Amino acid sequence: MKRLVFVAAVLILSFSLFASGAHVFRFGAGIGVDGNSNARTEIKLNIIARPFSSNVMNPFVRAEYGFGLGRGDFGLTDLTAVAGVELFRTMKNPLSFAMVNKGPWSPAVCAGISTDFNGTDIYAEVSLFRVLDKDFIYEWFTVFGVFDNFDVHSLKTWGVCLIRLTSMF
Repeated sequence: MKRLVFVAAVLILSFSLFASGAHVFRFGAGIGVDGNSNARTEIKLNIIARPFSSNVMNPFVRAEYGFGLGRGDFGLTDLTAVAGVELFRTMKNPLSFAMVNKGPWSPAVCAGISTDFNGTDIYAEVSLFRVLDKDFIYEWFTVFGVFDNFDVHSLKTWGVCLIRLTSMF
């Protein structure tokens, strides 16, 4: 009987949290367009997980894989896994002139690992033009660098993610 009451209480609590819209752990999937110093354009598909919803120092993880479009090498070009943090969230959005729905501005920094199947490298990224919406994350002109073989003094390639659109579920 105690087990049945416990299971019923857990189910009711879980359903009430889900029904009330208190989504804390959210997943998303998206697409982006990158250009880098190797004269390569890439289409990147990504998945993201945001375990919390905080206005300051909100962590997330993202995995992405890129498909090259330049230099005659169409196909899978790299895999990247990053951990990042949204530095803050504010409605004083300097990008609001370009948005129909006024979402909060939320710059982020990321670090992780990347592989081009010839070795594993350090990946770093700064996303200043980043706006959140209820179900989307919009990013423009995100600057990134890939450092050769875990040596932060050896920049292998750098680039700009022109646009990244991520839909949250």
